[in-house]
Amino acid sequence: MSLTIAQTHDTRLVGESAEAALKGALAAHGRATLLVPSFAAQLDVSRDLARRGLGMGITVTTPLAWTRERWEVWGDGTQVIDPLTRTVALQHALSTADAAGEGVAYNTGTVDVLGRLAKDALPWIPVRNGHVDVDALLDLGLTRREADVVRVLDRYRELLSRSSFTEESVAMS
Repeated sequence: MSLTIAQTHDTRLVGESAEAALKGALAAHGRATLLVPSFAAQLDVSRDLARRGLGMGITVTTPLAWTRERWEVWGDGTQVIDPLTRTVALQHALSTADAAGEGVAYNTGTVDVLGRLAKDALPWIPVRNGHVDVDALLDLGLTRREADVVRVLDRYRELLSRSSFTEESVAMS
């Protein structure tokens, strides 16, 4: 499977350079994939390509959908977590940490921040001996309280593991 990355500053859905790259991939491989930023853009680009006679052989998808497809085939058997399940799992991890007296505030804002962090950066959070490395977080400039909140992701990772889920950022890394 070959990979060609074409970059453009063209503001159109599919400009000349992207169209040329897609036509080249079709000629060379019989198919092409175009990644777009959203489902709405996916629909618009698919229609635009069809109007240009390029509807066959080109898959238009989002980075997340493309990653999920590959993860289902070549991943480790876990399922990429969906937003609702992520929220529920983080709520559980936070309430467990709060009940254990870890001094972590269990509120909507904390759930939202941890959700974005897990979704976008879970593989890059410093870990030592299988747990969030609080000292490394402190060295990066987080406060002790902030590092304690990030440490809740240990509980979240454990919950994901027991439930056969993985995070988007893990699947994409």
